Amino acid sequence: MAKLMTLVQAADGVSREDFAAHWRTRFLPDLVRLGGLRKAVHHHVRPSEIREDGGVPANSWSGVGCYYYDSRAELDALLAQAAPLFAAHRDIIAAHTHLIVDEVWMYDRDPSHLPIKMFAFFKRQPQISRADALLYYRTTHAEIGVQTLALSKIEGIAANFGKGVLGMLQSP
Repeated sequence: MAKLMTLVQAADGVSREDFAAHWRTRFLPDLVRLGGLRKAVHHHVRPSEIREDGGVPANSWSGVGCYYYDSRAELDALLAQAAPLFAAHRDIIAAHTHLIVDEVWMYDRDPSHLPIKMFAFFKRQPQISRADALLYYRTTHAEIGVQTLALSKIEGIAANFGKGVLGMLQSP
């Protein structure tokens, strides 16, 4: 596996929202069409005042794209085509820097690597006691949750989540 990290900077006057939308819906499909891409992750820089280390300010970059390829040859083929790709998007992506990196996992608390964290809040129906609602969450609902961990698609999670829960509870 070969990994490319690309630091990208939004053009002057482009909002964070417009940049993120363009990067996801316009730039990424063009990159995919070049071929070889196995996986892509976009990291959007959030405004902060945390970095006071005198280095390159975090706010000078708008995001970091992590792009995975099966081989270094595929990554090199992409880089040979990268200049025209970025030129076509220069009105939104003003600057970029490529880094070919080795990914070394140093610490991993969550082996599931789930890209989505979802919260749901429910109001119990008046005829159900608080004790019965808690029992439901600790048994039936927990079993549904365990089953969803084995699913690889969000559609499957939504389908299994809806079973049983909607019959027992109503949304607020």
